[in-house]
Amino acid sequence: MAMTLFAQERQVSALFTRSTFNIPGETPYVETYLLLDAWSLEFVPSDGKYQATLEMTLVARQGDSIYYAKKYTLNSPTIAKPTDDQFQFLDLQRFSLANGIYVLELTVNDKNTRTKPQTITDTVYVAYPASTPSLSSIQLMSSATPTKTENMLSRGGYDMVPYTNSFVPESMKVLNYYFEIYNINNEANTNILATHSFLETLETGRKVQGTDQYVRHKPDKIVAEYGTMDISKVPSGNYNLVVEVVNQNNDLLLFRKFPFQRSNPSVTEPSDSYQSIEYTDSNFATQITDKNKLIYYVKSLWPKANAEERHYITNCNKLSLEENQHFLFMFWAKRNGFDPETEWERYRQQVEFVEQKFGYGKTPGFNTDRGRVYLQYGPPNHIIDGRHKVSVRNHETQGQVFYFPYEMWRYDILPADEPKRMFVFFDEFQSGDYKLLHSNARGEVQDMLWERRLSRNMLEEYVQGEAGMQFERGY
Repeated sequence: MAMTLFAQERQVSALFTRSTFNIPGETPYVETYLLLDAWSLEFVPSDGKYQATLEMTLVARQGDSIYYAKKYTLNSPTIAKPTDDQFQFLDLQRFSLANGIYVLELTVNDKNTRTKPQTITDTVYVAYPASTPSLSSIQLMSSATPTKTENMLSRGGYDMVPYTNSFVPESMKVLNYYFEIYNINNEANTNILATHSFLETLETGRKVQGTDQYVRHKPDKIVAEYGTMDISKVPSGNYNLVVEVVNQNNDLLLFRKFPFQRSNPSVTEPSDSYQSIEYTDSNFATQITDKNKLIYYVKSLWPKANAEERHYITNCNKLSLEENQHFLFMFWAKRNGFDPETEWERYRQQVEFVEQKFGYGKTPGFNTDRGRVYLQYGPPNHIIDGRHKVSVRNHETQGQVFYFPYEMWRYDILPADEPKRMFVFFDEFQSGDYKLLHSNARGEVQDMLWERRLSRNMLEEYVQGEAGMQFERGY
């Protein structure tokens, strides 16, 4: 999260990110990283040198309840003269938080200017089961050196300096990353444990050849891995760093993805990219000759499309039959150059399913919230059906609470996100069209007062009812 704070004399420039980790048997914890550009701060004389000073306030809250708060003074490194400020310095904070969804508020005040304090907010989801296996955040690292004296950067015998940017420039030839696995020793039939790390393209999910990393571990309460990956030949683009945890039978136990942007203009797309795939006059797309049906299928690709593809889809009505056929074929050839037809057929069946299940009136299934989520993320692992349970008993002090008809979907594993992501859909007007009300998934709608709205405003703000407890449990 890039942060630009405007001051009277100059603007403060910084990058703010965070990660979550766990200590089995204890409380999980959050790490926040603030990387400040020294040139954007006001340096003043200090003991014959120059130094910038910031007043910091870091708060983690749920509604009006504060679960962590810290006020502290942050001093920059000293410099010989004010023009020696072309550097960055890191502020790392670490604090415990129980499982839950929190809003982080970081307030920064440059003491040497007259600007008002400025605040940046972020939402963090802490979710580490007490005994079942889980994965920490994936943290990119600038460097790792042997620890001489224990400090805030120390882990596993090394001082690890976090890389706080999701932009990876051409100068970075190696991707350094760190993660932890918890309670994997509790997993049945796991005598041998291995991690598989690789890159995939963000838009299409295609694996980047030559990036596979395999490491074997002994199952334990905490398994830590510091990995390095050669990315010197990875071209510019948007990628996911994928970490998979498998057992001796190669069963996938856990996985997590970290999205980042790569700039590497000196490397071109490999010759086996989708651009070299031959387009013939006889393929699955050219067999669709009904223009209305073809447009329907092209529009149904929206949940899987990237920004450029969505721009095309928006204008597909204005294009010819041949242009839409070509787009449909190339869309799936990007994602599976060896067998695009199989990819399309699998997706087409899902489109027909959501049409029958969620479509209503003149609104196709893929245009509904439930249809879009289903097509984008796949079928949920668990569904709570609240359509016929509109009256439920809440805490005794709240009495009877009447919810709108709703559905909750749980995904145990969601690409490029934390585990156990929930989606709440509700039928506010009882028309059969369920709108997405709230989710803890990255990039989705988030409303901290969602249960109050679901309860027809019968619940007080931030008071948890049965639906809220279902959301936290996932069942």
